Amino acid sequence: MPEVASPDYYGILGVEHDATSEEIHEAFRHRAHECHPDLHPGDDSAAERFKAVNEAYHTLSNEDERRAYDASLTTKDAGHADLETTVVLGLRELFTGCRVRLRVPRAAPCPACGGEGVASRRGAVGCTSCGGSGFGPEEVFLGVRTRESCLRCGGRGLLETGFAPSPCLPCRGLGYLLLASWTEVRLPPGLEDGQRLCVPGQGQPLLQGGQGDLFLRISLRRGTWARRGSDLVLDLPVPSRSLSHGTHLSYQTPLETIEVAVPKGARYGQHVRYLGRGLPSPEGGTRGTLWFRLVPPSAGR
Repeated sequence: MPEVASPDYYGILGVEHDATSEEIHEAFRHRAHECHPDLHPGDDSAAERFKAVNEAYHTLSNEDERRAYDASLTTKDAGHADLETTVVLGLRELFTGCRVRLRVPRAAPCPACGGEGVASRRGAVGCTSCGGSGFGPEEVFLGVRTRESCLRCGGRGLLETGFAPSPCLPCRGLGYLLLASWTEVRLPPGLEDGQRLCVPGQGQPLLQGGQGDLFLRISLRRGTWARRGSDLVLDLPVPSRSLSHGTHLSYQTPLETIEVAVPKGARYGQHVRYLGRGLPSPEGGTRGTLWFRLVPPSAGR
């Protein structure tokens, strides 16, 4: 089976992995002009090269797709199939939870070669040593059965007969393309900053089939609030006159409107407590405590 991997889009365009958007655009214009089919009439390989250049530019010029592609390269180099991305949440998402849509890599047989990795079988026959399977005989070591790639054909299942098969250009002879697709994940309320969630089966495609896992690292957006577990502290702007005489102020949280009773003679920095009005727990059950910190109007929301 061909190795599950993505084409070298950076190599196709001839740019470094840290290339800027402008450098990628300029490289695309140069490469596309070099291999444009109109400039090479009758040359089928030019059309294939032009298609590969377009695909590389489409991926690297899109921020989301480039991030997914770079992540796939990182996980491949690290020797595992898990991916990780950061999800930024605000106060509303902490109260209500949310759904997030993410782009994840998917391995798919190359449509140009049908997953065979070659554009042409001219001059190639099935390997007589492995019967075209690409694997050698089964061996047993310490009770574990293994099969190595056939030494004669290098695991391709094909032998050359004077002319080497032409490698498929879109997949660079790998037989598979790493494509970006959307997945939707439901996040519960009350998540912690830095918390890491696992989404099984949404990571890098595995060579033996299946997928690795996708890990979501939670990052909380800063605001005029603080949290302590399921307890939440919100700043409540109060005019100085209202501190002296006491008042009732309405505060709209993502879940409800709360009438806050500011006691007579209160001071700035003082807290007013409401039990069971704080953040929900990701596991469900009782909500935490909501604290309102009394602040001057200029320091409010």
